[in-house]
Amino acid sequence: MLLARVPPSKARKSAAIAGVLLCLLGLVWELWLAPLRPGSLLWLKVIPLLFCLPWIWRGSIVMHQWWSMASLVYFTEGVVRATTESGMSQHLASLEVVLSTVMWFAVLTYVAAVRWTVKNRASEASNQSIP
Repeated sequence: MLLARVPPSKARKSAAIAGVLLCLLGLVWELWLAPLRPGSLLWLKVIPLLFCLPWIWRGSIVMHQWWSMASLVYFTEGVVRATTESGMSQHLASLEVVLSTVMWFAVLTYVAAVRWTVKNRASEASNQSIP
């Protein structure tokens, strides 16, 4: 399995960096660059990501699994807004699609790498205990 061969630390850092960039994009997009409408509270969409970042950075498997599902919400929003809006919002939505896709792949890579590492350590331990 190719995804499992990536070191877990690199996949974890990639997921965290993609999450931070997605948060920054959401804030800048909805507050300054191209808000949906003046006074819109759509910037609050980044709060779940901000809440989870510390656990992602520490390597919580459960939070990575949750993030794999949450990234699909951001991906869907990006696709919808990229196809229905124009101008700056369309470009920002396309960037959101890219970042959410990177986040999704990084999360899946991290979970696969951790499971592969645990599986190999367990098999090595069982092979050492056999006389």
